[in-house]
Amino acid sequence: MPRLEHPPLRFDTNGAPFSTLFGDVYRSRAGAMAESEAVFSHGCRLPERWSGKQRACVLEIGFGVGLNLLAAYRAFHLHAHPAGRLDFVSIEAHPLAHSDLLAAHEACGVANEPLLRELATRWPLALPGLHRLTLAGGRIRLTLAFGEAARMLPRLALRADTIFLDGFAPQRNPSAWEEPVLRQVARLAAPDARLATYTAAAAVRHGLVQAGFAVERVEGFGGKRERINARYAPRWKTWLPPPPPPRWESRQAVVVGAGLAGVTIAARLVQEGWQVVLLDRQHLHASEGSSQPLLADHVHLSPDDNLLARLSRAALLLRDPNQTAGLLGLGRIALANSAEAFSRQQHTLATLDYPTQFACALTAAEASDVARCSLPTGGIWIPGSMVAQTNLRIAALLQEARDALIWRGGCEVASVQRAPGELNWRVADGRGQVLAQAPVVVLCDASARMALPPLQSMPLRRVRGQTSWLRYPLMSGLRTVVGGAAYAVPFDGQALVGSTYDDHDAAEPDPESDRSNARRLAACLGTAPDSVIAAARPGVVGFRWTAADRLPLVGEMPDEASAWARREELLKNDRLPLPRFTGLFCVRGLGSRGLLWSTLAAEVIAGALDGAPSVLERDLHEAIDPARGLRHALRHSGLRVTTR
Repeated sequence: MPRLEHPPLRFDTNGAPFSTLFGDVYRSRAGAMAESEAVFSHGCRLPERWSGKQRACVLEIGFGVGLNLLAAYRAFHLHAHPAGRLDFVSIEAHPLAHSDLLAAHEACGVANEPLLRELATRWPLALPGLHRLTLAGGRIRLTLAFGEAARMLPRLALRADTIFLDGFAPQRNPSAWEEPVLRQVARLAAPDARLATYTAAAAVRHGLVQAGFAVERVEGFGGKRERINARYAPRWKTWLPPPPPPRWESRQAVVVGAGLAGVTIAARLVQEGWQVVLLDRQHLHASEGSSQPLLADHVHLSPDDNLLARLSRAALLLRDPNQTAGLLGLGRIALANSAEAFSRQQHTLATLDYPTQFACALTAAEASDVARCSLPTGGIWIPGSMVAQTNLRIAALLQEARDALIWRGGCEVASVQRAPGELNWRVADGRGQVLAQAPVVVLCDASARMALPPLQSMPLRRVRGQTSWLRYPLMSGLRTVVGGAAYAVPFDGQALVGSTYDDHDAAEPDPESDRSNARRLAACLGTAPDSVIAAARPGVVGFRWTAADRLPLVGEMPDEASAWARREELLKNDRLPLPRFTGLFCVRGLGSRGLLWSTLAAEVIAGALDGAPSVLERDLHEAIDPARGLRHALRHSGLRVTTR
């Protein structure tokens, strides 16, 4: 995987930030902010177009040092609605190191701008994919897409009313200006979107016209003869325009299931201004799948950076660093089980070339020093991994939501229905009594004991998991999570070890499960199992739900019965959207990654309800879609869906 981070920044004789990678300055020598204001803000007519707007969305190629973000925010702050929000999505193939970003701001005379100071404190690591930052008290939702434009644009989902093309000059960075790139820009453009760029190169003009833009050449900035302003006005339709944000009758939602996922989602919706009713059949929250006292992040690393690796990394990076109540920043060492396995781990990290702040290889001695526990092998150290004290985490989220969230325990949900023409879903118990109603319902109750047909195209398997408590002298000083064949989480002088992955239904602790946990941990520690087994005592039994592909189900529920009724039509045209239950979402199949997937689900659902730019790349979104198995099922007619 090519290294993302830009080589160390240089400065030319005029003090302008200079890229040694592209042999060009980052900003015009005639004035950094003056260029951003003239070329991009005024070139796209932002003051007049954004007057009184509640929301706006900018797509940019070439984030650079962030000056266009500042220019756009100035226009939005001065002219948009005071309660409005600016979405700014920017692609950057080679993000600057944090120190270089600060130096560039100093050189451009903007180091004291509050927005850029905040940006610098939140500046993400140079990891591939999408990074979401909320800035300016929530008025800016910044999505940084780290990777080449040709690779990242097809993976984005958004509706841009404004487009900035600000890559390095076409002759120095041609890949950012090619016609396929400009066509992908057009795919994300709203009707009548405005575009601006500092160049007027003939190839760029031609590419924009071919993509459906009406192009105008205007006077250039800083001694340049010409630049381009453009408007998206295609004469033919190559693709459907990006959908507008959904409209809801009211910002009210019902969340069914008060485990970690349900509470995390409910709290996130409250942050976005929703009134939420949270229901659970138990009288206490976290009574079922989230009953484990400690839940650890399980980040997957793979040399091919596969779907699971990218999803778990995205989930980890989505966690708000300012909202960590109930979370312990312990980090995690993924132990190798042999010298050969450690060599493979080192090869994986060399292939991925991640920043060491995200993941690095530790020798046995280094791992033992970090863990404060004697370890026989090395492993991969992931310092950003966290552990949730489940009850404290849930309590903190509920406290934060306060009056905007109504919690009701002891509510056995039996049906979720909406009559034709109605805007609200009715959530009712077995006697038909309506427990709550709202235009949006999120089902986080994986057992699905309700009259809504289960997803036959993506069935779930129920898996038993038992943890064990361990007081063992060799681990008395453990201060981080260690994991291999088993994982151990330190807490209050002991360790929570687990977890089993059983098919049986015993709700009571099983001594054999404790022995299994102890044997697997002993193998990680390179010690005889008998003494570890003797030190183990029962922890907690919980039941997890998992799909066949081990990925969660997060998103709007498919209407399988309607899909089967339209089977011929849907199979003839893969571009037709599958029918959905509008406003009915599910979060299921979290398996052993409940902590990570809860964060992911909250962001995905909050974004879907708001029509925000997707926080996940398109293929990752498709990988967790509850409808991901439906088209396959339609092609194989042995599967039938029960209609209601």
